[in-house]
Amino acid sequence: EQLSIMIDSTTMTKDVWEKLTKKGLHLKDPTEFGIYEVYEKKRWQRPLGEFEYLADVLSKAEEASPKGAPHTAEGFRLVVRKAIYLEPRSISPDPAENRLEMLQAHDDIMNGRLPCRMTDVVKLSAIKLTLDLSNGTHTGEG
Repeated sequence: EQLSIMIDSTTMTKDVWEKLTKKGLHLKDPTEFGIYEVYEKKRWQRPLGEFEYLADVLSKAEEASPKGAPHTAEGFRLVVRKAIYLEPRSISPDPAENRLEMLQAHDDIMNGRLPCRMTDVVKLSAIKLTLDLSNGTHTGEG
């Protein structure tokens, strides 16, 4: 399921977050999550403040793109990430939260931000494949 959120020059992170949590993510408690600006090629990311204008963030991403590139910076994404782990040793009863955590761990491993043993990579890959197949989102990559 995809969710489109229109933004304009006055749209702040908090406005998008409210729509995401009410209509898209279905998180029971979104307290630990946030919207991040991610530049894959630079291996850099940062959480957006709730009063940041998203049009400014996107404009900076376009400025960072090479001349003649499409209207988006290559390797730039806005993502929802878990920012803090209030209960790091427990599994949430919220399946939406667990799926987001698994996708975040997968992305961190694939991009070298979370080193782990090969046995753990195999286990996480099996979990991700199971989730992808159950949701019809398997692409054959990663």
